[in-house]
Amino acid sequence: MVEQFPAPQLIAAILPCYTSEGDCSVILTTEGERITTGVRIRTIIRRLASDQAIDLSSLRKIITDATHQSNLQPIPITPRLVLLPVKTRKPRVAGDISTGYINIHAITSMNSINKNLSSGTLINLSGGAKVSTIWTITTVKRHMLLARLATAQAPTTTPKGFRRNAVFDADDDLSPIAHKLAEVIQELLRMTVS
Repeated sequence: MVEQFPAPQLIAAILPCYTSEGDCSVILTTEGERITTGVRIRTIIRRLASDQAIDLSSLRKIITDATHQSNLQPIPITPRLVLLPVKTRKPRVAGDISTGYINIHAITSMNSINKNLSSGTLINLSGGAKVSTIWTITTVKRHMLLARLATAQAPTTTPKGFRRNAVFDADDDLSPIAHKLAEVIQELLRMTVS
């Protein structure tokens, strides 16, 4: 069974996490919810991109050309979900994921923190979560600038009508005739399923 993730605009962060069962991922939402999943971060990002009909390899190429950075790239999935990579931990063993992603639109504030002699940054998110990174505040701000640059260069997302699981909203730019046609098609589909 495929796990359901929150709507893209509700995602505040996707982070690696150690649990008693092993390495897993945690999704923090802007509503304060914490969802622990056994799905790897890369898989979550691939599924979020797939749901928006985005080719991640093409998007990464565009971002590389815009930012001149091929590692730890920002990933603009939707206009309201722009994933900023951050190093959140030092791996315990080789192969452990140490990078998480924070939605730049969910960041409410940042503070420098000192852990003994190493410095880091505490990022406060909407929904009340706090994410500690091992990067300095200067490094986090530089990556935020790269994320904004990537967002400006990324192609616009696929129109809602072409996305998987799309629902027509009253604020769509469709004409009334297109809305009526969509309603008729949905009604026909409901009748054939019943």
